Amino acid sequence: MRQIHRHTSLADVKQHWCHSSAILRWLQVPTVTTEPRIKFLRGTGFPKIGGYCAAAVPAGSGGPAAGSYQAIVAVDTLLPDGHGQALTQEEVGFIWEVAQALGKALDAAAVKRKADAARGGAADILSGLATAIKELRQSAAPPAVVPEGGEDPAAAEGEGDGADSAGSPADRITQLEAELQYTEQKIAAGRATATNAAASLDLEKKLLDQIVQTITSVRGVAIPALKLFPSSPPATFHVLRAVLLLLGREPAAIATWREASQQLHVGVFEELAAYDATQERNKDLWKKVRAAYKAVQKPKDLEKELPQCGLGALLLQWIKQVSTYTIL
Repeated sequence: MRQIHRHTSLADVKQHWCHSSAILRWLQVPTVTTEPRIKFLRGTGFPKIGGYCAAAVPAGSGGPAAGSYQAIVAVDTLLPDGHGQALTQEEVGFIWEVAQALGKALDAAAVKRKADAARGGAADILSGLATAIKELRQSAAPPAVVPEGGEDPAAAEGEGDGADSAGSPADRITQLEAELQYTEQKIAAGRATATNAAASLDLEKKLLDQIVQTITSVRGVAIPALKLFPSSPPATFHVLRAVLLLLGREPAAIATWREASQQLHVGVFEELAAYDATQERNKDLWKKVRAAYKAVQKPKDLEKELPQCGLGALLLQWIKQVSTYTIL
């Protein structure tokens, strides 16, 4: 679609232009070179040959006559992409029918979004996840006690002065026994620390699995719900983009909501579930991921944008849990 016409008053409307009291809902220009108000904004600015028409997509039962529309369907036959001829009456009629059908479809989508919002669900899902996480933390075994090591006997012996520090054979045996005990304490402390680290890693893995399970459970609701958005839900877009970056998508390929939403399918949820959080941390990648999700100014908006499932809020929790697990 080319931006090639300006606002037109009712005095300018001719036989091909249907109108209401306030809004132009149909525009047809059989030959653009004969219409002085058309401006060619790209390239050299030279006129092109062909026709152009546009139809307003009505909003609500009142349609354009009620003073609102949701979009514009515009078609042209301009050379070199088009054939340069005027649109036929059959083509014009088809464009009009498409605009009306699109209006009805968008109205139905808006009604469904409102109904989903009224039913809610996100609050219960997020609350349920929070409860599950709390229970997992509470059921985890308490950390093993790490023995406190005393002063290294060998170091203390080294502070002596010559012959006095050597002592008798009995003193030497006592010294060696103390050093052995100290070494055993260090080994026990190391084992306890390793046990605690393994337990902590296991707990964080269980928390990550719980978040993934919850995300997977809402995908059947989330995917169609996001497809109903006529424009970008800003907070959810930022988080979804962060997730896609972490899954290996190129930044340029998901720069817009349209590009990012096209990636939203069952396969992405499977990638998310299979993501290896133990892999080596890519600092440059994580810098981009953080920049993406930190663009969400009000995290509560994630729940508001998808009140039926709260997918954005769940994805944000997944990112942060992956970050914690990776650091460990």
